[in-house]
Amino acid sequence: AATSSCIIQANDLGIKTICLFACTAEGTNDALITLDFKEVGTMGGEWLGKALNEQGGGKVGMLVGPPGDQAIQAVHTGFKEALAANCPTCTVAAEVPGGTDRDTGFTAAQQILTANPDLKAIAGANDDVAMGIVRAVEQADRLGEVLITGNNGTCEAMASILNNQLSETVLIAGQPFGITTIDTAYQLLAGETVETVNVTPVQIDTALAQGVLDGSMEDVASVNLKERLEQAQAGCN
Repeated sequence: AATSSCIIQANDLGIKTICLFACTAEGTNDALITLDFKEVGTMGGEWLGKALNEQGGGKVGMLVGPPGDQAIQAVHTGFKEALAANCPTCTVAAEVPGGTDRDTGFTAAQQILTANPDLKAIAGANDDVAMGIVRAVEQADRLGEVLITGNNGTCEAMASILNNQLSETVLIAGQPFGITTIDTAYQLLAGETVETVNVTPVQIDTALAQGVLDGSMEDVASVNLKERLEQAQAGCN
């Protein structure tokens, strides 16, 4: 509501407008640049499903975040669908609401691990939650046995991946949004119609992280992945 008047004024002046993630309540935007949150979950579920399928399947726990967060719920819908498609013998043994930060993630993960001693993996709603899961799995002396996934691609999460703790995350970086905004602006100025553009995030696991660092795999230049990994390796200072 606070910015609607600006958009209405831009409309009146014939100025093209682009919104990121959420558009204004009034006025007309020419393009939306956003993230397909279900796709984010699909990437994680596909990765975990394939990894567990190679191990013969097994039980998975999920910390699904705040119940009212539609974006997180979309992430977990995509995750569950992809997990089932890629690992027919996998089952979601625990789907726990909550898990909003590392402390609640730690507590919830402890409960899931206690109730399911044969658990093969736990998925966190975001990387902060995943750091809590890592702590719980480490306390249970099961690091390396239980796969752990997160979302967002924080520096701490990448450091954890390099230390063989966190198994996978999906990096949601700012650079692609900036690049896409400029590209979209030029398209609009050229008279092209652009409605919705979904920016594709970057999935990171141990193989990719180590490969980019040692040069055996190509850097993902659009998100400065090697630079991010070097920062993570140096302690995220």
